[in-house]
Amino acid sequence: MASDASGRPRKKRRQPAPTAKQAARKGLAGPSTDPATNLLLTDIALRGANVFARLAIEHALLRNRYDATTAKAIIAKRGLGKRMLSLGMSRIAARSLPGALLVGGGMMGKIMLDRARANRQARIATARNGKKADPDSE
Repeated sequence: MASDASGRPRKKRRQPAPTAKQAARKGLAGPSTDPATNLLLTDIALRGANVFARLAIEHALLRNRYDATTAKAIIAKRGLGKRMLSLGMSRIAARSLPGALLVGGGMMGKIMLDRARANRQARIATARNGKKADPDSE
């Protein structure tokens, strides 16, 4: 990068966004002549693909532990509130390091709470039945 007289690097000038005619000449034309419309259509397509990919991954992860009907029931039972909470937490975690630490710490706390509850339930079941119970057999 070039520098000025003081030895500091010069900033590159931003090029203005290409016009529809320039974009068509470069081979960047989309379905519309308006670049903003093309960007909107691309954004919608990417978000839709993201939703389908996320659902496929959720099904695959749940099918490793549960049968297919139980996995579908678990996903269907999750309401809009939980989905919005998940979206909000992922955005907070993605935007800043403190947000990532906060969300990651909360997730670790939830994991430890769930494991403690499972161990407690296993001890109760053992005391009642007189046999050893596996807390991960849910």
